[in-house]
Amino acid sequence: MRRTMMMLYRSGVWLEQARATGEFAGRIPPCDAPDAWKRIACDVALLAGGGRLRFRFLKDCAVGAAGCNEKEGREELKVDLSGSSRDYTANDDADAAAATLVRWCGDAKAVSLGMWVHACFVENGQDRETFLGNLLVQMYGKCGRVLDARAVFDKIERRNLFSWNIMIAAYSQNGYAREALQLYGQMQVEGVNPERFTFTPILSACASLGALAEGRLIHARIVAAGLQSSDVTGNALLYMYGKCHCLKDARGIFDNMHRRNVASWNAIIAAYVQNGQCNEALRLFQQMDFEGFKPDKITFLTILEMCSSSASLAKGRAIHALIVTSGLSSDTGLGNALVKMYGKCGGLNDARAVFDKMNQRSVVSWTSMITACVQNEEPSNAIELFGRMDVEGVRPDAITFLSILDACAS
Repeated sequence: MRRTMMMLYRSGVWLEQARATGEFAGRIPPCDAPDAWKRIACDVALLAGGGRLRFRFLKDCAVGAAGCNEKEGREELKVDLSGSSRDYTANDDADAAAATLVRWCGDAKAVSLGMWVHACFVENGQDRETFLGNLLVQMYGKCGRVLDARAVFDKIERRNLFSWNIMIAAYSQNGYAREALQLYGQMQVEGVNPERFTFTPILSACASLGALAEGRLIHARIVAAGLQSSDVTGNALLYMYGKCHCLKDARGIFDNMHRRNVASWNAIIAAYVQNGQCNEALRLFQQMDFEGFKPDKITFLTILEMCSSSASLAKGRAIHALIVTSGLSSDTGLGNALVKMYGKCGGLNDARAVFDKMNQRSVVSWTSMITACVQNEEPSNAIELFGRMDVEGVRPDAITFLSILDACAS
């Protein structure tokens, strides 16, 4: 009880700060008027008491988060919950409204608000319910709070397949690959059979660990379940075998896929780049275009990494031209990759041209440009950029300092 009240208090402070700064103005509720926030503050104070006020607050917030009116909000809830198994469907409109709010907290990374909603579930004795418990696990996983997700998971009285899937995904997506594999094993010990949504995050965990033996066992399980033709599991297998340096297996899966999508091409191209076979990666990139698949940001990031590894300035410029014609030249991530590629390929003027045209520069942008100057024996330009970075209020990170120290030593 004491911990719950502390969570309520901290979340109440956070809500007051959000009201003062307008952090969620236009989203919860879809209005930035002070009286709207006063109404929320009033409902917050009475929420733990349950009943109609609780339902009204959660319903209003859910509809506000969706950015629609009450009628549209109810229709959206109905769509969200369709196809769910009986084990984790909402019991009533209040649960459905609460579900939408918790989902929104996860998508918006609003962990403070999510913790407050969780505290209210605890107060009302709902935190052990399968439906709401699953959503809390998912929310904490999306917010990077893996220990909180596991604490909720362990308290769910009747776990279903969805419970196991989202907990495994929370581990896998937040760098807890070994824990994901352990939970996968526990899941089977408890007699829960995995399905295709289980295999994707667990294969990602195998890829992160380079756990080829475990990956092969999961592959055999996928074949036994008749899921080898699924593009989702096929792409996950491609990624796993690529990261585990098994190009033959990766290529075999790719060549036998009935339905390929852009993610499939990205995975096989990345497998070749990661294993140093840049010519074959480029050939696949060209084949992808020939077969009518449009490259996306991930494709270009992978091919630019290839150009950096092979120090091929001509190929890098050709890829840059394709990025421009694809309408992706304003993307900050691709801009950073271009600066890095040009720096490694000896095209310092090209790198500076890309850097100067960037609409938004992150610390990675500045660090990449400083590093490019150091790599091309222009330490004075690197030091000048470091000064500009400070003037523009961009805080350097550890990699920035390493690069500027190299410049000072030159």
